[in-house]
Amino acid sequence: MKGSRAMWFFGTGAIVKIGIVVAMALAAKSAVEPALERALPVAVSVVSPLPASFERIDPGNGNRYEIWALAVPESSVHHDQRGAFVYAVDADGVARATRIDTGDRRDGLVEVPWGLSFDAHVIDRARGAVNDGELVRVETNPANQLANASDRSES
Repeated sequence: MKGSRAMWFFGTGAIVKIGIVVAMALAAKSAVEPALERALPVAVSVVSPLPASFERIDPGNGNRYEIWALAVPESSVHHDQRGAFVYAVDADGVARATRIDTGDRRDGLVEVPWGLSFDAHVIDRARGAVNDGELVRVETNPANQLANASDRSES
């Protein structure tokens, strides 16, 4: 995309990426073509993986038992040809596609037995909103962490 051109008129809310040449129309009908060197960070909502209980059945005797595992909202889990992943925010505020293993699903949550830690910051509903390696600005809403996960999965 480097070297591509995009017209931007003030107040249109156009989205541009780093490396794209942006032509701006000025009041004096002259034009400038600065290269965008730094993009504003994308605002994202994050959730922290929380422990959730999942039921298992012992294949040997058929007994049911409960395990506790990390879980994230279904809306934060994405899939591609290589498997499941989430976008997690690193210490520098950059979104990183993080590969995970998924397990059972229950009440809008997905079990994550491998790939995340309790202190991870997972971007909720990131697909199409951010890209791997993109600078993000975290907007936290503690009341919305996982309490409404089942509501979100139904929408």
